Amino acid sequence: MRPRAALRALALLGLGAACSSPSPPQDAARDRADDLADTRVEDTRPPPRDIPRSDGGLNIELVEERVFGFYCAVPACHSGDMPTGRMNLEPGRARESLLGVRARGVQCGATDNVRVVPGSAEMSLLVHKLEDPRPPCGAQMPLGSAPLDPELVALVRRWVEAGAP
Repeated sequence: MRPRAALRALALLGLGAACSSPSPPQDAARDRADDLADTRVEDTRPPPRDIPRSDGGLNIELVEERVFGFYCAVPACHSGDMPTGRMNLEPGRARESLLGVRARGVQCGATDNVRVVPGSAEMSLLVHKLEDPRPPCGAQMPLGSAPLDPELVALVRRWVEAGAP
């Protein structure tokens, strides 16, 4: 098990695998995201290298590889047959879960928030969930971990602003 995955597993123990189970008691555990603020684990990994600084080469595959594949599409979160919030961020499945899709999770499903509005980072819930300690709904992601490295968040923001190609 990768060190990051082990830390994530420890941080999520209090959830009882809430990310992957649809049962109401575990959904309630996800609703206590504010209670998890003290369980965030510092990410000591260096940021991935070769992150494009311009729109050239910026596409969903790069975002899946650098961000979603490592931090989001992990067991008990946004992967598998029953991903949290019905948002699967595994390679090849992220686009259909994000672009133009209204939020469907327990805390955000009753809102009008759209996960990714191509061309508008400010209107995209995904960007707010990565950047804001208190996003419009739910909790900052990744849940139970330190916020993403600013370079990775900037990569997602640039991808959205470029039209989410």
